[in-house]
Amino acid sequence: MKHYQFVFLLLYATSNLWSQTEVKYSPSGFSSGSNAQLNIEFIKNESRSLEVVWDMHLRVTNNTRYHNLSIVSKRYRNPRSGADGYSFSPFLQAGIGYNRFSDPKLKTISGALGYLVGYKHLFKNGISIEPTIALALGINYGIPVPGINPSRTIDRYSVLFEPDLRLLVGYRFGRKKLISKEE
Repeated sequence: MKHYQFVFLLLYATSNLWSQTEVKYSPSGFSSGSNAQLNIEFIKNESRSLEVVWDMHLRVTNNTRYHNLSIVSKRYRNPRSGADGYSFSPFLQAGIGYNRFSDPKLKTISGALGYLVGYKHLFKNGISIEPTIALALGINYGIPVPGINPSRTIDRYSVLFEPDLRLLVGYRFGRKKLISKEE
């Protein structure tokens, strides 16, 4: 519950800094085995925005639970209603995880760079639908834990390659007029 309170406090505190803010949710990813994703997009002008993504993963292959935080710099091509249409966006991702069946003390941290492609359709009532495809490439690092046999630890280093296909549904707050392109 504390996480949700923090998100709403962040949204309220920053709502006056940006002309519009959009909150989006995806119950599950189609390809990554992810449980849920919450996105907050801070719209700068009609063609640029900054998106913060909180991703809660459960990797089916090794029963590892992850919490990822990503920062996405979105650029929209030929927006119709402002910050909508096709977007091509690089992102930076950091995460922490643990194997929920062996020992929750065995932690992994990860870092990745990626690229996200999507199309957002914004309805007149402020509701948005956005299918996205993301591809992340990075490194996982197993944190050694004192007092635990090293043979029980997860891989010390491993490469992270993660495609993700999602459908996000959201609502845009703040009906102020957007600033024109590239101010």
